[in-house]
Amino acid sequence: MFLKAGGHEQGTSLFDRIKAFFGAEVTDNGPMAWTPAADRVKQSEQVGIETLHKDPDVRSTIEIIIYGLKGMAAYADHAQILGKTNAEVLAFNHQALAATCDPGFGHNAVLGVANKVIEAVKGGAIKHFFLIGGCDGAKSGRNYYTEFAEKVPKDSVILTLACGKYRFNKLGFFGDIGGIPRLLDVGQCNVAYSAIQIAVALAGAFECGVNDLPLSGSLS
Repeated sequence: MFLKAGGHEQGTSLFDRIKAFFGAEVTDNGPMAWTPAADRVKQSEQVGIETLHKDPDVRSTIEIIIYGLKGMAAYADHAQILGKTNAEVLAFNHQALAATCDPGFGHNAVLGVANKVIEAVKGGAIKHFFLIGGCDGAKSGRNYYTEFAEKVPKDSVILTLACGKYRFNKLGFFGDIGGIPRLLDVGQCNVAYSAIQIAVALAGAFECGVNDLPLSGSLS
């Protein structure tokens, strides 16, 4: 995305006026504190998807997610024009965009703690893994996957796959096992490849077949 000529300067000026009006309630550690470089193409490459993510499957998935977020933003904008806003929708867009900049996106986030996971399994701290890859949907009463996650034993780790996780990952009571989060996000449903990679990696570490792992799945 390129800034319109003079756009940053106009934005900074507007920010200064807002800050002067509200005083200490406004901080300058947000987007307006960012200074564009002379070579904006080079600057954007430093934080671009191809720089942050080497896996082509992850990159393509993130591109799809961004297209979806643009669509959500468009609908949110139309709703706002009609006088309707939803703070949760806006917060989700910010959270999702931030997640696309996470170098650990997908199975790398889980494999990054693989050694700790293996030690916890061998030591008996982790008894089982549950892959939850389904969506409850928006209709009231459709809570199967949320209730499933709530009932997973405390000595088990949950691997989340698909957007259904957004119904229960905000509950905040899953905690950790020896410093390993009990809720590990694998990605969206179109990166099921990540779950396969995790299973294969764990099977290799334990010198067994994938079907012999202490792993169960609930998918839709």
